[in-house]
Amino acid sequence: MTAAIEKNKSFFEDEVLSSLKYLSENFNIAFSDKLKINYNWKVFANYFLCVDAIKEQDQKNAEIFLKSALNNLSTHSPNTMVPGRPEILVITDANISEEVAKTLKDIYDKPDNDVNDDGVYAFGPFMGNSEEEITKIHQSLDLMKSVSPYYYNFVNSLIKHIVLVGQTERGGIKSGSTLKTLGCIIISPNTKEEISSMNQYIEDLVHEASHSKLFLEQTKDQLVYNPVENLYTAPFRKDKRPMSGIYHANYVLGNIVSYFRQAVKVSSKNDLNNNTKFLERALTRYNETYNIIEQYGDLTERGYAIFKEMKERVDQCLN
Repeated sequence: MTAAIEKNKSFFEDEVLSSLKYLSENFNIAFSDKLKINYNWKVFANYFLCVDAIKEQDQKNAEIFLKSALNNLSTHSPNTMVPGRPEILVITDANISEEVAKTLKDIYDKPDNDVNDDGVYAFGPFMGNSEEEITKIHQSLDLMKSVSPYYYNFVNSLIKHIVLVGQTERGGIKSGSTLKTLGCIIISPNTKEEISSMNQYIEDLVHEASHSKLFLEQTKDQLVYNPVENLYTAPFRKDKRPMSGIYHANYVLGNIVSYFRQAVKVSSKNDLNNNTKFLERALTRYNETYNIIEQYGDLTERGYAIFKEMKERVDQCLN
């Protein structure tokens, strides 16, 4: 599993690095072939912001973003065979105008057309107890490691930074990820709808790691042919979504089902009800998305293979 993920990461990094070299030549900026991306989300973010600025014919900002992307390249090659835990950052009132928050806002305040809607990913400063939530996330990772080393490694191989954020007057989202900040996810703890228990954090981490895995797949294959104009009911959202969103949800939910089925099997009496609740909720939604894709999905060969592999994983874990 980890080897396949690393192969896809290398493919995407090579594509972005090649594009950065091309852009550097066009902007007459020095480029070193010795530097690598090393799965640094800041490189990805500034690269995509540069591309957006070029499309908007904003040469000044394009050059600024390009230089920022290049400045975040490095020679260090991390040990990908033993992925470390994600670093946890917190957006607060004190640092919301600084680089990390500004870069993330530049990305998330722009919709990704067929995947995200305008305003969905709006976020503000986290107003809760940072130390308490950071401790809880590490406890969640400890629990995940004991229940399923597979999903523990899955999460750690795809997520390198977790950024805690807060809600805004126009709302927000429980957690979020995008190809444009690959390796970095945002989580908004303890919303009006959900308290961030350890199980909730585990669900969020598996959720966003699953998206990240598919984002990498989609750099090589579009997976879904359905036009983005065609919308379908989505289990995570009140509004309807394009098939690409339903496809992502199906893969996310399949992994959540697989993890919590393992958790149920090893549950103590005290934890059984809570683990069962997370399993049953995910399974209901998984079945909804599976039926929609079976009925309406127009998938590529690779897209269909991933879809069926997940179905086999879910069926196997339930037996």
